[in-house]
Amino acid sequence: IYPDFWKTSTPSDRHTDLRPYVTVKQIDLLGEFADGKAVQGQVTLINSGRIPATDLIGCATLVFRPNSRPMTDGAACPETDIPGPPPRGEYSHLVLGPGLPVTIGTQTFSINPATQALGLMEAGAASLYVYGDASYADTILPGIRHHLKFCGSYGPRSKSFTTCEKHNSMD
Repeated sequence: IYPDFWKTSTPSDRHTDLRPYVTVKQIDLLGEFADGKAVQGQVTLINSGRIPATDLIGCATLVFRPNSRPMTDGAACPETDIPGPPPRGEYSHLVLGPGLPVTIGTQTFSINPATQALGLMEAGAASLYVYGDASYADTILPGIRHHLKFCGSYGPRSKSFTTCEKHNSMD
């Protein structure tokens, strides 16, 4: 496609042009947010690069937090600082080809009373987050791992996720 590119570019330029880029395509909440009902977060990642992402390892978790404890860049996946048994999250190891998506699920989660939790979210006093991280290698520079952190905050009125101010980065 670019015959002169290979003659005039540096190895670093070629790597930047060809390497895998795994990003978040979409975050969804599966299930009904109601008393006694469990919900689960689902994150769709996609490789927008030109070569496969190899040894992709991903984790996603779902957590309800008061806004006095907002999301941070250093949040661990899976979340372990919550009451009850620690959620497992999901870890996956795979190869993700160019243009292909993969979904990562969180643990299931329920809040009673859900109407009170929804009220706290609508009032801006609490947030429901789906967040996590992924790392992967590429075939051009063996031994180099790329990293992705992602976070979405659930809007009960829109029933969708918006990007968090923290815990969103990639290299």
